[in-house]
Order: sequence, then structure tokens, then C-alpha cells
Amino acid sequence: MNPFKKKNSVVEGVNAEYVLCICFIAETCQHLPAIPNGYTVVRQYDCKEKFEYRCHDNYILDGAVETQCEQTENQKPVCRASCVISVLRGRILYNNQKTWLHNLPERRVQHADRVAFYCKDKDRECGYPVYTQCLDGNLTIPSCYKEPSSFKYNLHYMTLPSEIQQC
Repeated sequence: MNPFKKKNSVVEGVNAEYVLCICFIAETCQHLPAIPNGYTVVRQYDCKEKFEYRCHDNYILDGAVETQCEQTENQKPVCRASCVISVLRGRILYNNQKTWLHNLPERRVQHADRVAFYCKDKDRECGYPVYTQCLDGNLTIPSCYKEPSSFKYNLHYMTLPSEIQQC
């Protein structure tokens, strides 16, 4: 690493083209604070050592990505789990698009994502979306949602609450 940093400036009336960067005591991380379902990647920048938090597959980071060694434990981010939708058949509203569950990779949505399941108003014969949210691996299916039979899902899908007239 070049200890000189290019800097064009005038210091006390003298044109200085290079300024020497001196590290008297290098800051290093003695102990990298671990986070569940994640890991750290160390980066060296000048005299200060920093590290990045990253999460394992199917988790997303909630909090600061990069941290300096001297920052306290209470500033650690958290790796939040994605959610697997427990029902097998149906159509949901996800990212503002109607999506068949069989087309959603692993039937998985990310932490904090909102998903709408379609329910049916039997009196008015119309469908309506009911939203739920993935929160750290937990996604509650709305109680009004009725998973269609395989027969109805494959052959009579146009009668599903997601496909009929909306309320």
C-alpha cells in the first residue's frame, strides 16, 4: 500500500503535492461480533479496519451493512429469515403482480415483504385481497383464505377468488 495520498493543496504557503498518511497504532478487530445466520467480511481501509455483515441464503440483513471495529455490540444488524408460503395452490398478489404459487420460486418471500391472498365474499360473489406480511420467517395465512382442491386449481381456476370479479 502506498503510504502517500495524492493531494494538491497549499500548506502554510508551500505547494504540497503529496501528504504522508501515518498510522501510529493500527486499529484491528480483536473479536468480530458474530450474528446468527450471518457472517463477517473484513476490509482494511487506511488505518481503520472495517467489516461487513452478510447473511446466509434465504436471510436478509436488517441494519447497517458496514461497521467499524470500535462500534458497540448494540449496533449489530440482524439476519431476518424469509418465509415459505405453507399453502400449495392459489394465486397471490406479490410485488404488485398476481402470481400463481407454483410460479414463485420455492414459494418463498423475503422478510418484510407484503403478500395478498384472495378471499371470497360469498354474499356478493366477489373476490378481495387480504394482506399479510413476512416477519422473520413467519407468514400467517389469512383465515378467510381457502386453498382450492387440485381439481378446482387445475381445471376450474377461473372460479377462484383471485380470478372472479373483485369486490
